[in-house]
Parts: sequence; structure tokens; C-alpha cells
Amino acid sequence: IDRVEIFRAAFGAGCNDTDKLGCAWGSPIRSVNAPTNVNTWNCPDCVTDAPASGIYWYGMHVFDKAQNKTVEPTPPGPRKALVDKQQPTSSIQSPGAGAFQGSNFAVTVADLDTGGSGLNTTQCTYSVLKLVGGAYQSVFSDVSRTCGAVTPLIRTSDQCSSEGINACRVIVKSKDVAGNTNIISQAQNSIRDFSIDLTWPIVDKVSCSDN
Repeated sequence: IDRVEIFRAAFGAGCNDTDKLGCAWGSPIRSVNAPTNVNTWNCPDCVTDAPASGIYWYGMHVFDKAQNKTVEPTPPGPRKALVDKQQPTSSIQSPGAGAFQGSNFAVTVADLDTGGSGLNTTQCTYSVLKLVGGAYQSVFSDVSRTCGAVTPLIRTSDQCSSEGINACRVIVKSKDVAGNTNIISQAQNSIRDFSIDLTWPIVDKVSCSDN
């Protein structure tokens, strides 16, 4: 064996599951020389690539010392690979930022993955923090939730029991199948603070009039 050459073509019109006549293979993206005087060879480093997000076909050519060439057998033929480098998004939809809560409440979350690999439905989580002495303290972290749905109820009796403006913080996270995680920031609405008011109003004085 002399060398292995790896080719890549972008998935699309004329280069898809049923038609590969229009695939633009171009030059090899990688050429790996075989060890000296080998007739069989396992090449774990032959396919190393880092393209942009997308769907690609990978083909392989094997050459011997006389430059005879063999291409990948069909079936299976070229191998398809999905590359997903885009981060999913997790955005709190409601209640609104800073909205007052006087009893147990839930948070509605929109989770979305546009990179193609899809959300990992076991990796959507939420965390709750409460304001104590001017600093947020963790109540619980990264508890599982249903992706794209309402969180379990957050209790004001103990979990978000501190009263005040923006006294309760909720953080939502997600991960896609490719392992990308969402951005954690208030700008992305994956962090939202809520105000807590558990004190009933006081009727100070009732006066009566002859009229």
C-alpha cells in the first residue's frame, strides 16, 4: 500500500442520497502515506477534517506502489456526515423580566436547534437562584426539564422565598446532539430575573361618613 486519499463533497442538488453524479469532489482534502512495505493497514488518522456546519459526503481512494487505485466499495459507497457547530438557543418566553410573582409559578421556555443535529432531549435543564444579602445563591442547579415546554412549578414557599425586585433568578440550558450548548446570558433570555412579593397589603384605616 502506498497511500490513502480522502475526498469531500457538499451535500446538495446532484449530490444527495439518490444522485451523486453532480458531486464536486475536487482535490483530496487529505493524503496519508502508508508505512513502508505493508500489505494491510488500519489508518485511524486518515479521516481528520473540520469543515463548516453542513452535510458532506466522504470518499476514499487507496493506491498501491504501482499507483493502481481502488475507490470505496459500493455498497456502502461514500459516507455521509452531518457537521453541526451551531449553538442551540434556549429563551425564556414568560413571565416577563422583572414581573412580580406572589405564588408558585412556572417558566415557559422555547428551545431551538438550527444546526441540523437536533436537540438532545435529555439535556434541557433549569436552575433557580434566590437573592440573599445582595447576592444570588443557588437553590438547585441543572435540573432536567422538558425541552420547549413549561418548567415544573417554582415554589415561593422555599425555592424563591426572598422578597424584592429581581429576587429570583432562573437559568435555562440546552445541548444539541452534536454536543453544542446554548449561550447563557440575559441578552439571549436564557437568564431571567423575577420579582417576588408574598406580603399581603395592609388596610390601615377605614373611615365612615354620614354621606
